[in-house]
Amino acid sequence: MSPSAKPCNCSALAELVDYVSDQLPSLDPRGGQPVFSARAGRLFLRGDRVAAEVGPFTLSSHSRRVVSALDPAATIAWSSRLHLRSRTGREVNDETLIRLQTTDAAAVAMDRLFRTLHMLNHLACARDHEDLWLPISLRHLLAVAQDHGAFFEDLLRRCGLGPARTVLVLQLPVVRPAEETRLLTAVETYLARGFRVALALFGVVDESQQALIERLAPAALKIHPRDLAPTRLRFPSVPLLLSPAGGIAQREFESRDLLELDFSPQPVFLA
Repeated sequence: MSPSAKPCNCSALAELVDYVSDQLPSLDPRGGQPVFSARAGRLFLRGDRVAAEVGPFTLSSHSRRVVSALDPAATIAWSSRLHLRSRTGREVNDETLIRLQTTDAAAVAMDRLFRTLHMLNHLACARDHEDLWLPISLRHLLAVAQDHGAFFEDLLRRCGLGPARTVLVLQLPVVRPAEETRLLTAVETYLARGFRVALALFGVVDESQQALIERLAPAALKIHPRDLAPTRLRFPSVPLLLSPAGGIAQREFESRDLLELDFSPQPVFLA
């Protein structure tokens, strides 16, 4: 158990896991036969944490602290991602597994399952008073025609949470012009439900990406520390989340900047 995790009420958690497992058929946006059947995929308790079984794989959540860059000792939120290693030992992330799905319906269902897994583990650690940052797939946003966020908002509320404490982190590769309108509509729908949306960037963005990012109005931009200066120059008013933390002078941070940390007590800053 992590230093910040609290003992769970395992009886109540087991009931919650059973309840959510009963909702798994509705993860499939097509309706009817669920993508994750009781045989092919399920949620279950492993000790005092929740795991998911999909085919031959057992998936778990890995949480990192989100802290103020100027006060790394204080945890503001928790950022969750999938914990899975391939047979070769390589770590596999949420987006990779979603990208491998052969149909959009399966990709949407898997994305929903991952976020449900992370949400349940957030509750298992008694962190419901702290914000939760969750990955969301671009493929999911583009595949769903309408009512984006309706399923997850309903599930959050049934579990005693809500959109106001949830930040959805979207990896933003290059988006084709034909996809921009659908992406903007999806993000606007999530924002209208009370969610916040952050964007994970890969390298320094060009002018066309900058225009799209400004229209998406993200709550934060998740970047590598090496991209701090050029990203701040392009987006001076947007909070920046640095991951991995460290390797940069603390004097370069502003009060709204954030760090993503594992459970080590302090990041290592340059002098």
